[in-house]
Amino acid sequence: MWEILMDIVQDEAAGEIICILDALDECEEKHGSGRYMLIEKFQKFHHDYIETTNSRNTCFKILVTSRPYIDIERRFKSLTGRYSTIRLSGDEESVKISKEIDLVIEEKVNVLSVLLDLDNETTSGLKEKLLSMEHRTYLWLRLIFEVLEQQLRTTKRYLLHVIEELPETVDEAYETILTRIPKNEFERARRLLNIIVVAERPLLVQEINVALEIDENLTQDSQVSALSLDLEPETVFRAALGNICGLFVTVADSRVYLIHQTARQFLLSNRETRPDTIESPSFRWKDSVYPSEAQLLLSSVCINYLLFYGLERDISVIHQKLSGIYLEASWKGGIPACSSLIPEHSFILYASKTWWKHLLHTNLEQGSSIYENAWMLCNTNYDYFKIWIMGILVYDRSGELDCLDSIQIAARLGLDFVARRALQSPILSYRYSEALDQAIRMKHGNIVQIILEARKIDDLEPFLLMAIRVEKATDVDTFGTIRLLVERGAGSQDLYTSALITAANEGLYYLVCFFVDDCGVNIKDSLGGIMSILCTIRTRAGYDEQILSYLFERGVNPNGMPGDAATPLQSAAITCSLTMTKFLLEHGADVDLLGLFSRGSPLCTALVFSLDDSEGVEIDDSDCLLQILNSTQERDCLIQMLLTAGAETDGLTEFLSGKLLLYNSRQKQREKLGIPIEFCVDPKKVAESRLQLSLKKDACSGSVATV
Repeated sequence: MWEILMDIVQDEAAGEIICILDALDECEEKHGSGRYMLIEKFQKFHHDYIETTNSRNTCFKILVTSRPYIDIERRFKSLTGRYSTIRLSGDEESVKISKEIDLVIEEKVNVLSVLLDLDNETTSGLKEKLLSMEHRTYLWLRLIFEVLEQQLRTTKRYLLHVIEELPETVDEAYETILTRIPKNEFERARRLLNIIVVAERPLLVQEINVALEIDENLTQDSQVSALSLDLEPETVFRAALGNICGLFVTVADSRVYLIHQTARQFLLSNRETRPDTIESPSFRWKDSVYPSEAQLLLSSVCINYLLFYGLERDISVIHQKLSGIYLEASWKGGIPACSSLIPEHSFILYASKTWWKHLLHTNLEQGSSIYENAWMLCNTNYDYFKIWIMGILVYDRSGELDCLDSIQIAARLGLDFVARRALQSPILSYRYSEALDQAIRMKHGNIVQIILEARKIDDLEPFLLMAIRVEKATDVDTFGTIRLLVERGAGSQDLYTSALITAANEGLYYLVCFFVDDCGVNIKDSLGGIMSILCTIRTRAGYDEQILSYLFERGVNPNGMPGDAATPLQSAAITCSLTMTKFLLEHGADVDLLGLFSRGSPLCTALVFSLDDSEGVEIDDSDCLLQILNSTQERDCLIQMLLTAGAETDGLTEFLSGKLLLYNSRQKQREKLGIPIEFCVDPKKVAESRLQLSLKKDACSGSVATV
C-alpha cells in the first residue's frame, strides 16, 4: 500500500494530497511493523523526496496525531530537531475539554434517567458526582456509563452507593469491569484475554470458541480428536463472551476485540515473573498478561490443535475447503475466513499461519516438551505437516508437498531447534542448497549458521550474491549472514569488488566497510573505488556522504582514475546532484577536469542541461517570472557552486556563453526579489581540500609541493 501511495505522490498529474493519521499511538508497537514502520516510512519519504532532491514543493503532506509518548517523540526527533514545528497540545485546552465533557455528562445522565426510570434526587446526585470528578476523559466517560447501564438494581440507595464507588481513572474503570467477572469464569477469562492480547490478528468468534476448548497441556500421545471438542453454537458463544469478560471485549464483524487500545496496555506486563496467581486475594487484572506466557499459551493451543487425532485423515477435504476460502478472499480482497469449514476445523487457518510465530516469542529453553510437539509438525515423515502447510500455501497438487523436507521447513520458519533435530536424523536426502537459499531469503541467520556448520554445500558463491540482493531489498539487517558466508570461504576478490559497488549503489555503508576492511578490496587502484563513488552519486538511500567520506579517508581520489569516461564531478553535474557536487568540491575534486570521453567540463554540462525558458526574465509578469526562477533553481544552484569553486569560463562556445548570460540574468532577478540560493560551497574548504589532495599526491610521488 505504501508503494502505491508513493507512486501516486510522484505522479506529476496528482494534485495536493493530505494524509491524516489519527491516533498513531494506538498502532501496534512491534518493531518492523505497526507505528514504528510508519515512522520509518515518513523519515525515508522526507529524505528521498525532500532532502535528496532539495525540494520544498512537494504536494504530499502528512498530518499525524498521537499521544505524546516518549518513544514516538524520539523516533520523530530526526525531523522535529531540524525543522520548525507546531505542537498542538491538548494540555493547554484542558479547561475547554472539561467543559465539553460536562455537557456530555449532562446529556448522558438525562438519557440514563429515562432508561432506568430514576427520580430527580438520584439523577441530581449522579450528575453532581460525575461533574466533581477530576482527570476525566471521553474514554473514562464511556466506561462509566457502560457500568451504570448494566446495573440491575435501580433503587435510590443502591445507585447512590454505586455513584460513591465509581472509579476515578480509566485503569480503575477497567479493573472494576473485570472484577465483576464471576469467579467460576476467572480462568476462562484469563485465557481469553491472553489470547486476544498476543494474537497476530483479531480472531473470529468461532476461532476463539475453539481455542478456549483446547488444553495447552496435551501431549502427542493424548489422541484427542477435533470432533470431540465441546463447542457451543456460535450464536450462544458470542452471547457468552459478555459473561466471560463483561464489557472488556466487544464483537465487530464477527471478530473479537478489546474495548480500546488502552485496554491492551492495561493488561500487558513488562515483568518477567508473576507475583501472584489468579486465585490470590491480591490478584489484580492490571499487568496480568505476561507476553512470554501468553505467547506460549497460544502457541501450545495452535500446535496441539494441529496434532489432533483425525485431522490428518481429512487432509483432502480440508485442502478443498481451504482452496475455496482463499479464492473467495482473493475475489473480495479481504482476509480469508473460515465460514465454509465445519466449526471444529475453523481454527486451522489461524493455527497454520501462526503457531511458529508465537513459539518464537517465548523464552523457553531447548528441551521443552512443546518442542517435541513442534518437531512432530515439521517432520515430513508424518502427515501432520501437510495439515498446517496447506494453511500457508494452497497447493494445486498435493504431490508438490513431496518437494519439502524438514530442513527446508526450518529454514522458512526460522526454527533452529527443528534444523538441529533434522540434522540428527539419519535421512541423507535433505535439500541443503534449497534450504540455505530459503533461509537467506527469509533473513533467518540462525538457520544459515546451522546449515553452514553442517558443511554439506561446496559452492557458496551464489549464496553470497543472494545475501547481498536480500540485504538491499529489505530493511532487515542480514549483514551477519554475509559475514558468515565470507568466513566459510564464499566469494573471490572479483566478487567482493562487485559486491562493494552494489553496496555503495544501495547506500549500505556497513557493507562497504566490510568489503574494504575485512575482505581486502583494493579501492585505491582498482575499479571498485571509483565505481563506488559514481554509485553513491546516483543512490538515494541516505548514506552518500558517509560512504564517500569513508572512501576518501582510505585514499580514493575524488577525481577518479586516469582514463575514466567521466569524472565523478561530471557525473554529479549530469544528474544535478547538488549534495554530491558540494561534497566533491569541498573534498578536493578538480572543477575543470575532463573524463576520457567528455565533451566539456562539469560547468559545460551544467549549462547544457539548464532550461531555455528564461529568455524573457525582464518581463513584468511577476507570476511568470517566479515560475521561471523556481523551475531553474536547482540547476542554477549547481552552476553557482561550480563558478564559486573556480570553474574556467574562458573558451566557452557561443551557445554556452549565451547560457551563462541567461544564468547571470536570473541571478540578478533573484537578488532584486530577495530569493536566496540555498546551496553554495565554501571557497575556503575548496582551497584547503585541493591543497591536502595535492600534498598527498606529492607525498606518494616523493616530490615537494609548492604552496
